[in-house]
Amino acid sequence: MNRANGTFKRISAILLAICLLICGVSCAGQEQEEVFTVEYFADGVSIGQQTVKKGSTVTPPAAPSKDNYIFSGWTTDANGYFDFTLNTPVESDLTLHAKYSLDAVKLMNTVTTATIRGTVKVIANFYNKFLFTKMDEYTQTGSGVIFGSYASGRLLVLTNCHVAVDKNGRSYVDYQVMDYQGNVYAATVVDDPSAPGPAKDPSYDLACLSFDPGQAQFPLIPMAELDPEVGTDVVSVGYPGGQANAVTIGKVRRYESITLENSVPECSNVTFPVAAHSAVIDQGSSGGALLDANLKLVGINYATSTVNPEFNNGFAIPISKVREFLEKYVFYYYT
Repeated sequence: MNRANGTFKRISAILLAICLLICGVSCAGQEQEEVFTVEYFADGVSIGQQTVKKGSTVTPPAAPSKDNYIFSGWTTDANGYFDFTLNTPVESDLTLHAKYSLDAVKLMNTVTTATIRGTVKVIANFYNKFLFTKMDEYTQTGSGVIFGSYASGRLLVLTNCHVAVDKNGRSYVDYQVMDYQGNVYAATVVDDPSAPGPAKDPSYDLACLSFDPGQAQFPLIPMAELDPEVGTDVVSVGYPGGQANAVTIGKVRRYESITLENSVPECSNVTFPVAAHSAVIDQGSSGGALLDANLKLVGINYATSTVNPEFNNGFAIPISKVREFLEKYVFYYYT
């Protein structure tokens, strides 16, 4: 009887060992099944994460939204260079970024019905005088951006120094601004007594005018906090060749220092890097708005290139320098 019990115990132990071995092999097989993590980003912010078995496909979250853009898919590169096809089998951990294309129709509708009301044509009439007679008259025009106001109701307009200053040094000047409907208002250069001088500085190629709008209503163009990055979609609004409310769309190409061929240091003497962009501008666009896709001011256009027609480059004073100029000359500006 004891011998039978011993045999039974040995057989039970063998069977238990076999079962454990089989279970171990099975569990080991399950542990070897590979899984990967897929994380989704929109504008640099994580919006979801999922675990995917090797060889399976992803199931992305709902398409994210972005003002004035259309969601166009997912990419494995934050800059949108490498599109990801959703039926691609997953073979490693993935980071996917939302890709957008500019909703140009919606953006243009907003610009042409609202934003252009915050831009003006700037007219500077330069002359000398003999007794009460004007002599050597010369008129030049540019563009301007309404960005703030005084408590009195006078509106503040940014434009270029080379629009507001005569390169031939005439002694007198009268300024006017013309709104989007063709109404004309007398303007003056801002001259804060606590500033180092009138608000026109060739080292920024910026000037600030003010005018009384009377009963007319104008929107103020809001300012961005930071300079636009290379690749940012931008919109130029201005008065090239006297044409009212011309609007073009492009991208910031790079930052570089340039030299103007047709100006003098007293009018424009910018030495810092400026934003080169492809939102086409022309003569008369000087002082016009460069906006991002949120229609915030990211620069003031001040030059165009005829050297590199491949990109139709415009050049803009970046918003950081605009703010620096305003802090120096216009202490009570509104943003």
